[in-house]
Amino acid sequence: MKKGYISSKVIFWLARLIYLIPILIIMVLIISLYLARSIDTTELESDILYSRIIYGNNCILHNNGAREVPGTIDIAKLNEDGLNKCFDVKDKKIGLNIKMLDDKNNILKDTTINKDVYELNLACKLRKSKFSCYDRKDYALYFDNEKIQNGIIYFSTVIKNE
Repeated sequence: MKKGYISSKVIFWLARLIYLIPILIIMVLIISLYLARSIDTTELESDILYSRIIYGNNCILHNNGAREVPGTIDIAKLNEDGLNKCFDVKDKKIGLNIKMLDDKNNILKDTTINKDVYELNLACKLRKSKFSCYDRKDYALYFDNEKIQNGIIYFSTVIKNE
């Protein structure tokens, strides 16, 4: 082989490396950005808790004798003891308030779990708060006075970000 042939190959590969190294560095940086990102799941936690209360098999749903009716809340069972028994949120940093209203906006029940955490909902309005607050208003059925009626449920959660 000729000397010029080998040196031209080295120069050719050096030119390729000059383009390849920055591309590899950029790829590693992009991948590391996605791997190091933390995902905020507090809103998802709030939605799951709401769905478990309204549609799950738990202690506050109306039982028609054969089964619990998903989406129909028994007003007599909607209290702090019933919710604490069904949902283990005492050890977690979640506070929630459930307010059940009839179709004329009269408050039927107002129940709060983890009042210590829920009362920190004023901190949610601060810019750099350690708490996330979520409010949800939905139409729901409730069982009261031996009949099922239409109502409105306000579901507010305060979750401490860790």
